[in-house]
Amino acid sequence: MMAGIAIDSLDSQALIDGGVIGAAGSGTLEIAGRSDKQRQELDRYFDEHLDLVELAFKSVANHTNGVSTCYYRINPEITTTAKGFYYSKRGTHDFEKLNLTEIEAYDPGDLEQVGWYYIPLNNGGPTWLKPYNTANPGGMVMSYAFPMYKEDTFIGIIGMDIKFETLTNQIEKFTDFKTGYFVLTDEEGKIYYHPEVAVENVPVDALPEVMNLISAQSEESSPDNPLRFTRNGIKWQMTKLAF
Repeated sequence: MMAGIAIDSLDSQALIDGGVIGAAGSGTLEIAGRSDKQRQELDRYFDEHLDLVELAFKSVANHTNGVSTCYYRINPEITTTAKGFYYSKRGTHDFEKLNLTEIEAYDPGDLEQVGWYYIPLNNGGPTWLKPYNTANPGGMVMSYAFPMYKEDTFIGIIGMDIKFETLTNQIEKFTDFKTGYFVLTDEEGKIYYHPEVAVENVPVDALPEVMNLISAQSEESSPDNPLRFTRNGIKWQMTKLAF
C-alpha cells in the first residue's frame, strides 16, 4: 500500500526534467551529465515527496501489528541530499527517527549491511528477507522490501521490519493431537522456530536429524506418508507442509 502511495505521488515530468529517466540502481554515484540546477531541483522535489510519504507511512506502521521499523531509501543515483527516512520502534513507544544507512559506503555484495536494498532490487519485485537479528530495534525480525519504479526508473526501496515473534506467537498456539507440535523451517532445513528452543536463539542447528529430514529433497511426505525418525530414544513422525 505504501509503495502504491509513493509511486502514485511521483510526477514523471520531474524525473524527466531532473535527467534521471532510466536509472537502474546498478551504481551508487549520480548519473553523469546532469547540471547542478537539475540536481538541486530534483532534491527539492524529492524532499516534498518524502514529507508526504513519511507522514503516511508512520500512520500505517503505527496501526500494523508487529512492525518494528519502516524505511524508504532513495536510489543515490538520482538524488544527492534527499535520501529517505528510517524509523524504529522500541517496545510500545512511538517510532523514533534514526540515521539512514549510507549504502554508498558498502559493496553491493555485503548483504549483512545492505541486503535489504540490493536483494529486492536484484529480484525485481517485492521480497521477503529471511529472519535475522538486528541491532535496531533488537531481536529477530522479518523484512518485507518493495523496489519502486516509475517510468522504467528505479526510485528506491520502501519496506518494513516485522518482529519475528509476531509469527512465532501464532505458530506456538498450534497443536497436533496430544503430543504434536509445529516447527518453522526454510527450504534448506534451517529451523526458525521450535517449541524446545527459545525464539531468541533461532535459527538453530541443534536438531541435525530433523534438519536433514526437512532438507532431503528426495523425500516426499504427506499426512498419509510421514517421515519417521528417532530422537533421544523416542520414535517420531513428521509431515512436511510447504507454503
